[in-house]
Amino acid sequence: MLKHRADQIVPTRCAEMEKAIEARNFERFAKLTMEDSNQLHAVCLDTYPPCVYMNETSHAVVNMVHRINERYGTQARKSIIFFYGQPKIFLLFQVCYTFDAGPNACLFLPQANLPRVASLIQHFFPSDNGENFFRGEPLGSIDNVKPGVNVYLQAYLVIRYSHKIFFLQDLLDGVVVQPKGKLKYVIATRVGEGPQILEQSSQSLLSPDGQEPRSTTS
Repeated sequence: MLKHRADQIVPTRCAEMEKAIEARNFERFAKLTMEDSNQLHAVCLDTYPPCVYMNETSHAVVNMVHRINERYGTQARKSIIFFYGQPKIFLLFQVCYTFDAGPNACLFLPQANLPRVASLIQHFFPSDNGENFFRGEPLGSIDNVKPGVNVYLQAYLVIRYSHKIFFLQDLLDGVVVQPKGKLKYVIATRVGEGPQILEQSSQSLLSPDGQEPRSTTS
């Protein structure tokens, strides 16, 4: 599996990923990212003895992401097309995951989805870490974001189902709330500016010939 992945899968997938990023196509980027993460860990499990990196919490995050995408993407899109006749209001993928050689999840999502996804994480992974649970970039206000309630669907749900919690309850029933403290903390960050040309060699962590690291204590 490893040789096939290295020779056949990775080159093609990298090329597709570059195209998705250049086109700012988050849906394509999200699908490729999750597919590659899944396959990487499948290859790890194919070794003997197996390399097991993901744990129960990792799989709980994966399940949560798929349920969010199902309810806010696939099902919501079908509903909004039926009611409004506008097929592009919802992205098919709202958030995606990837795991490297460890149990920690890295989630990618558009900025607009951050408050909603943060509120869902807060619901499904209750914290005993208080205000230090969310770290890094400001999340915006998540206090008023009810888990699973989509503002675009509120009017539709009132008319179609006579209440506003259809998607909320369906989502909550599909994901198990984890014991408190299973997820230690969440770091919110942004995509960086990419590689930069340093104007002064003194800014580099490597020596001018690029061979030895500079001391970071001086």
